[in-house]
Amino acid sequence: MDTGFDVIGDIHGFARELESLLSVLGFDEIDGEWQNKHNRKVIFVGDLIDKGPNSRDVVRMARSLCEQGLGLCIMGNHEYNALCFHHHDVTGRPLRSNIKKSNRIQHQATLDSHEGFEEQFYSDLNWFLTLPLFLEFEGLRVIHAYWDNDAINRFLEYYGDNRINTVSRLREMAQTGTWQYQFVEEVLKGVEIDLPYGTAFKDKYGKSRSKVRLNWWRRGKTYGEITEARNLRSEDLVGGSLHELNLKETLESEDKFYLSADPLVIFGHYWQSAKDLSLKSNSLCIDFSIADDKLADADRFLGAYRWYGEKEVIRENIVTVPLSLS
Repeated sequence: MDTGFDVIGDIHGFARELESLLSVLGFDEIDGEWQNKHNRKVIFVGDLIDKGPNSRDVVRMARSLCEQGLGLCIMGNHEYNALCFHHHDVTGRPLRSNIKKSNRIQHQATLDSHEGFEEQFYSDLNWFLTLPLFLEFEGLRVIHAYWDNDAINRFLEYYGDNRINTVSRLREMAQTGTWQYQFVEEVLKGVEIDLPYGTAFKDKYGKSRSKVRLNWWRRGKTYGEITEARNLRSEDLVGGSLHELNLKETLESEDKFYLSADPLVIFGHYWQSAKDLSLKSNSLCIDFSIADDKLADADRFLGAYRWYGEKEVIRENIVTVPLSLS
């Protein structure tokens, strides 16, 4: 009989696709009780909510699997943003502005799906507060956006566990300039590096940026190879193509790359392509862009990795279901 974990990528409110994926993985819900015919458990990498049509049902399924002992779920940046959106500092100011247009747009689909179920929503927010920021087992690590050994060890030493858990901790982490703020920013949203002096690009919102998100799980010889540049247009780059910009001989962020000797790490967040997936032996991004409405529908998938204890990624253990068009 199979044993192990099925690690599911970012869902973003696509409940129908989650139901399909869970069925493929052998999870069935009968009269509210979950079971798995392979004696396996599921791990969600976070970002259950926002963007898609039914965040409420996604959270219901994920939470019930966890509460019945068949699942684990770590926090994504969208769960963290929701917590900050709905909690306040000691002066009564929201930890994340709830009047800023972009913040409301990002969170609106979740609010809409919970309309009429506000009591359930606030219960779910309390559950979000208990979600671990990272998980580590013998041979497997799971995190939403970035694994940093030193930062994680510091967090564990300071707090004694891997969760936010309390509003007071949440306030600490939302305070700009603290190490806790930097920790959450990187673990849940990724790490950025400076481009060479004089080089900048316009992001999809037209804003000029001189920092670019690091693909910390792989190395390369150019900025284009080691940064998250899929959505960048070369014509918007000042200073030349990212793929032609050679790295400094000693990259200042060298210590931010994941080591080949480290355990297998599975994460989400980065909206990769399931059809054109480049694998590294001991790391896998399992976010296959289900919520990316800029892609063709045929290129949007919800994915999972079936882990059986192996030390390196096995392509055949990746399971996907397509965006439902019905």
